[in-house]
Amino acid sequence: MQYINLNTLKLEKTTPEDKIMHFLQVVDFDDSKAISDQWLITRAAVKNAFAGIDRPTRPHCFHFLVEPTEPLTEESFESAVKVILAAFFEELVGQSGAGRPRERRLDVPEALKEVNCNMSLLKRAVNYKTVIDKFQVQIDGTDEDGFRYILVGDFDA
Repeated sequence: MQYINLNTLKLEKTTPEDKIMHFLQVVDFDDSKAISDQWLITRAAVKNAFAGIDRPTRPHCFHFLVEPTEPLTEESFESAVKVILAAFFEELVGQSGAGRPRERRLDVPEALKEVNCNMSLLKRAVNYKTVIDKFQVQIDGTDEDGFRYILVGDFDA
């Protein structure tokens, strides 16, 4: 499995010695709700996933299952992914807002440009202290729709 390492600012692959921490969380998704209501539901689910972190130096794989009230369409799945990622990165950075000890703020390094997310979310994680520094995110729809989102690389672990 590939993951982001914010310490080295590179994408890395897990090795047999790595003890990957896996977190599975169901996210209820109702496309008919106001985005602010959906945000609160999603934020609570993401916060719950972060509650289990006890070894912040290990790579962490967060797997979110989208549980829709209506069958997912490509558009509604994309909406769910955007909301989940925004909540994930907000929880990742946390409330401290403390900057990383660097001479200046960085743009997203070239080595992380292939990450499949909004670069402003990733830039914030690069420049601020985070709860964990090594992570991967996978978001899946239902078995019927077959939708899958992977933050970086292929999920093979």
